[in-house]
Amino acid sequence: MKTIKMLALAAAATMAITAPAMAATITYTFTGTFSGVNGGPFANVDATFTGTADTADVQAFGPGTFVTPLASLQAVSPTAGTFNVTSPAFFFKNNFGYVGIQFNALDNSSYFSGDNALLINYDGASNVATTPISYFSGIDATFDTDRGSVTITSAVNGTFAASVAGAVPEPATWAMMIGGFGMVGGAVRRRRVSTKISFA
Repeated sequence: MKTIKMLALAAAATMAITAPAMAATITYTFTGTFSGVNGGPFANVDATFTGTADTADVQAFGPGTFVTPLASLQAVSPTAGTFNVTSPAFFFKNNFGYVGIQFNALDNSSYFSGDNALLINYDGASNVATTPISYFSGIDATFDTDRGSVTITSAVNGTFAASVAGAVPEPATWAMMIGGFGMVGGAVRRRRVSTKISFA
C-alpha cells in the first residue's frame, strides 16, 4: 500500500513540475483590404499578414492586455507580391478587444489593429478561429521589408485568427521529467525490509 502511495505521489510530482514549462509556436493571421501598401497610394489591395511567435514570450501589460514579440512577419498580396518584414514587430491585444500589429517600437506610433467583442477575453497565447474584425480608422503603419519601406494608411474587410502548434517541452522540462521518472522508478524498486531476531 505504501508503494502505491509513493508511486502516486511521484507521478503527481512529475506532472506538477513539468506542466508550466511548455513552449509552443503560435501563428497570428490578419487579412484585409489595405491602402497605401508598398508606400504608394494603392486602393483595395488584398493582403494577408502572418506572424509567428513563441507562446512563452507572451507578456501581460495590465488586465486583458498582452504583447508578443514576433519572430517573423510576412505580408502576402496577390497583386503586390510578398513582403518579409524586417522591422521589429509585435502582436498586441488590449482590454477592449482590439488585436493588431505594432511596428518598430511599443510606442503606439506605427501599427494597425481591429476589434471584435468576441476577442475581449483572448489571452494572446491560444487558438482563435477566423474572426471578423473592424479595422481602426486611424491606421498609420510604416515599416521596413526586404522590398523597401511599406506604409499602410487604411484597412477594411478584416479577419483575425491564431493557431498554436503542438507544445514541445523545453530542455529544463526534459530534465525535470527524467528526474520525475527516476522518482517513480525508485518507488517501484523499494522493498519492505523485515528484521527477524532469533534467540539461541
